[in-house]
Amino acid sequence: MTGGKEVGAAAGLARPRQPLDVDQLPPTQALLLEVLAARYRLGEHLWTFPSSCTSAARGLSGRGLIGWKGGVAPRTIQAWLTDAGRQVCLLDGYEPAPVKAAREAERKRIAYRIRAELVCCDIYDRDHGTNRAGRTHPICFWGEAGAQIAEDPSGPDEVAP
Repeated sequence: MTGGKEVGAAAGLARPRQPLDVDQLPPTQALLLEVLAARYRLGEHLWTFPSSCTSAARGLSGRGLIGWKGGVAPRTIQAWLTDAGRQVCLLDGYEPAPVKAAREAERKRIAYRIRAELVCCDIYDRDHGTNRAGRTHPICFWGEAGAQIAEDPSGPDEVAP
């Protein structure tokens, strides 16, 4: 396996046939899967192994659990979990920590922007002598509600444009 050509599951040659008990795999295959799952949890979707792991990679690729190709460095391979491999190794709905952190940062950014608009509204009221200060008018009430919704992690994952 050389030249960066993808083989096995990555080339669409194999699919998992039945539920898999990872504990029944040969030790090298089980360890390869565990390393790839751990790296995936840390946000690394591709990992390099010595070429001595090629037979284990072929076995896992034949089951549709990983894809692999020749590594950049001599005598190495690169491997990654396929969708089927992620289903076997990770809990349903698992999200890598960097993705989760980015989503939380975006929620906080949206809430901050909404509240910044509320402050501008409050300042306008004070400067123009209106009696609407203190978030008592509908714009401020709904703005604060929007900020709270944006901060809620159980809310929708995507914001409509």
